[in-house]
Amino acid sequence: MLSVTHAQYMQPKTLKVTFNNHEEYLIDFSDTIKKDHRQIWQQLADDNLFKKFSIDHDTVCWDNGLDVAPEYLYFLANKNNPVLKKQFIAWGYQS
Repeated sequence: MLSVTHAQYMQPKTLKVTFNNHEEYLIDFSDTIKKDHRQIWQQLADDNLFKKFSIDHDTVCWDNGLDVAPEYLYFLANKNNPVLKKQFIAWGYQS
């Protein structure tokens, strides 16, 4: 099971995330924040709130109550990798 072991703020809307498989990625949340119009995501446009995250229950969680599935974080980091397309389809993130 995939989980997040570490996350570090790098720049506005970007975290460096380490998974339990020892893979580490810079994940830019800019597109998600722009495209997802739910208030919980829109609040992260404020970089002061974006910086207020923690690792809880093996994933990244923000102070506004948003927590993101580790699989979705992995998808954001690797969405253009054709080798992982089948996995992302199985997870429901691509069709």
